[in-house]
Amino acid sequence: MSAFGGLIITNVGRALQAKAQLGAQLQFTRMGLGDGELGGSSIVDLTALKHEVKSLTLSRFELLTSGRARLGTVLSNQDIASGFYWRELGIFAEDPDLGEILYCYGNAGALAEYIPAGGGPDVIEKVITVIVLIGQASSVSAVLDQSLAWATQQDLAEQIAAANQYTDQQIGVVIQDLTTLQQTVAAHQADKASETTLGHIKIGAGGSIDQNGVYTPGRYKIINTSHNLEDTGNQVVTGVGFKPRCVVALSAMVGGSASVGVKGPVEGYELCIFSNYITPTDWNSESTLVRLSIDAANRATASLISYDTDGFTLSWSKTGTPSGPSYTRFLVFE
Repeated sequence: MSAFGGLIITNVGRALQAKAQLGAQLQFTRMGLGDGELGGSSIVDLTALKHEVKSLTLSRFELLTSGRARLGTVLSNQDIASGFYWRELGIFAEDPDLGEILYCYGNAGALAEYIPAGGGPDVIEKVITVIVLIGQASSVSAVLDQSLAWATQQDLAEQIAAANQYTDQQIGVVIQDLTTLQQTVAAHQADKASETTLGHIKIGAGGSIDQNGVYTPGRYKIINTSHNLEDTGNQVVTGVGFKPRCVVALSAMVGGSASVGVKGPVEGYELCIFSNYITPTDWNSESTLVRLSIDAANRATASLISYDTDGFTLSWSKTGTPSGPSYTRFLVFE
């Protein structure tokens, strides 16, 4: 890449900077590339490039500390008809009185880089980033072409760090939700039934309850499964050892919500209570067996569609683009 050794603010650039100190808008408009020789010209007196070859719209603008701003664009040789030595670099801005002016300028001289014409074997794409001085200007902006926006390594690092932080927070929320749920279930289990008090009873191996609520000794089985939330369609769960009549599902995922669902006879009603991904203590209900959400727009649900001779079949659907693994522990009754 051409070596410019820093850019120098022109006289018209300094005049615009002075206006900006008094409240005028300082708006950067574009970046110009050229192959002109500086010769005996003084940079501060320039009002244009010596020989401009390429005008580039800006794709990046960021205010920095110490009276500086970062500008960026993308150079491609695909629309360059004739190769040239990239010797000049100029930053243009809009003056409220003069129109567009050359704000600052640099010339690489003998250190210019050759940019070949497009259509040949050499394909050039360069991300150009420039730091410019803006002083104490209070209103600074840039005209950006969003179609040219490129993510830098720093941008990616910041986004990865933010995603990791969010994931860690959500894992903590899920763990807290499960802990709270376990405590709630434990307290609820303490309500035991007696001859005079409604409560819980233990169903031993070989028990079932018919549609009229009549208990008949039958069997139960605990089955652990996993499912990728991006997958839809049927999931067949086997290994139960009998044809179930009732299923309870305790489901959770990393970075999202948790749910508890129950299903009676196939023609009966499904009910699922699930935690709100935003407010962990906010629980809601829905007519399904499993409901797991990453956020308001991305979730996956599963309904039990059949009881089979050795298990049951779930039908998974999704809204948006949920992804990642989920884990469900099924308590299956005969």
